[in-house]
Amino acid sequence: NSYLQVLPSLDVSFAISMCSSRLQEYIVRMDVINKTPSDSFALNQLSCVGTKWAVSTLPSRDSISFVETIPANQAVSCFFKIKDLSTSSCIEAADGSCGSDIVLSPGGSTDVFDVSRTPITDFHYQERHQQGKLAKVPRGLLDFILISKAVAVNSSKSEQLLSHHTCHCSALSQNPVWWLMEGPRTITLT
Repeated sequence: NSYLQVLPSLDVSFAISMCSSRLQEYIVRMDVINKTPSDSFALNQLSCVGTKWAVSTLPSRDSISFVETIPANQAVSCFFKIKDLSTSSCIEAADGSCGSDIVLSPGGSTDVFDVSRTPITDFHYQERHQQGKLAKVPRGLLDFILISKAVAVNSSKSEQLLSHHTCHCSALSQNPVWWLMEGPRTITLT
């Protein structure tokens, strides 16, 4: 028996900015906040819905390789690149070297969930409809699906896959990408 359970576990948002160095390419910042008090989640896959967009890592894969799990009450930001495959200037579209899915799980797993099949596509249709009714801005053409896994504390628990649908994202932002680095600081006393 399979069942669908909706949990307000992760808050996922996207910010899309034009890439200043290449036309028809955009930088995407994905922010993920784990709102649960006790559960951890592993990011598994990010997909762009449809065939118009392709998602890939930035030239330095370090931007996502450190994200193994998102512990309870923690947040993480990841950066990606998306390309508009509908333009004739996208060479990668012709040779098939870029796709609409990217595996985020550590260890180099190549298993990709087909987001164009049931039940994910059915759920996505409902989410797109609901988010479209609530949208205060014109509907964009870019939808993301983030698939994550609940990290089980004991191995007897069955694996839980979660899908997070963010619809009507706009890739037309003229805002520049800005970086804010926070974290441990080293102080050397002499």
